[in-house]
Amino acid sequence: MEIVSYSNLSELGELEDKWHHLGRHGLFFVPSFAELRNQLEANGSKFRLLVAADDSQIMAIACFIFENKKRDYYIGRIKLFRLPVRVVTLFGSCVVGEPNEDIIREFFHLILKEAGFD
Repeated sequence: MEIVSYSNLSELGELEDKWHHLGRHGLFFVPSFAELRNQLEANGSKFRLLVAADDSQIMAIACFIFENKKRDYYIGRIKLFRLPVRVVTLFGSCVVGEPNEDIIREFFHLILKEAGFD
């Protein structure tokens, strides 16, 4: 199994058909590729789109988006302070395709190695 990482919008065009094909055959609702592209373009966010392939057959695709947010800390209803945090989210809350446990583990291992989020 090979995992390829994409982090540039210009590289994503070749994956649109694969995204739709895997999304149609999956068990969960999958946002369209146009929604993914629109979100990445609108936010200008840093992202990693990971593609798991076995013998050039794409098994699964996941897009992780890195964002800067502000987190408020409270005691009861009293706001104590606000801290900037860097978070990573999985676009669409799903991995497109039918990944096995090893693929999911490898995706998260690669993302956790990525520095710069809390």
